[in-house]
Amino acid sequence: MASVIFYFFIFVVFIVSNAFFAIICIYIAKGLLQKPAQWDQVAARLGLTYSDRRRGKLKLMTGTYQSVPLKVATIRKYEPLSGASGPRKTRTYLTIQAWFPSHHTPAMSVQRQTTLKKLLGRDIKLDDKALDKLLLIESPGPKAVRRLLLHPEVRATLLDCFRRPKSLGTYKIEGNFVYFTAMPPSDDEALTDKINHIVAFAQTIARASDELFRPAEQSPAPTEPVIETFTETGGAW
Repeated sequence: MASVIFYFFIFVVFIVSNAFFAIICIYIAKGLLQKPAQWDQVAARLGLTYSDRRRGKLKLMTGTYQSVPLKVATIRKYEPLSGASGPRKTRTYLTIQAWFPSHHTPAMSVQRQTTLKKLLGRDIKLDDKALDKLLLIESPGPKAVRRLLLHPEVRATLLDCFRRPKSLGTYKIEGNFVYFTAMPPSDDEALTDKINHIVAFAQTIARASDELFRPAEQSPAPTEPVIETFTETGGAW
């Protein structure tokens, strides 16, 4: 009986170890076969201009896609490994900066709410429990911003984006731009999806702004902005 149990135990160990080995092999193979995001090809498909910096280590796409002026870039941040005064490690991030294609969008600052920001900032309350808990909002025109951010489409977009874990990316609205930062995408599809996501964000804000604030007479088309250059260390990011 003891020998039967022993051989059965050896058999189970053999099966489990081989299954584990197979899983590791598949994971490694996927990693080796996965093709990194080809920024030049994505830029060509979306009608953007591509360039790289520092021998291809930092990448940049600029232009207008679906009426939204964009800057898509990789930047480097120097972050402490442990504690503010400890050693630092360089990390690369994807950043997307998109302009709201409407000159009716009120100037505003919208970011994720934190206890420190809540104490230091001049927070505009929307009288919306979910948004007020989630967002820190500042603007010289609080009345217009309340109307805009409580628009059903805009509200749904804000909840969808700002509720996402930081590991999936961080969002910020500053002035007439939406900013997005995340880890670099792994392939062309992931990069394109992130660009489309931020473009849809900007279009939602623009549509709501035109609906709420555009005069009865058609106003001239807005002039496209000069989008600030991303620094290699990320600037305010």
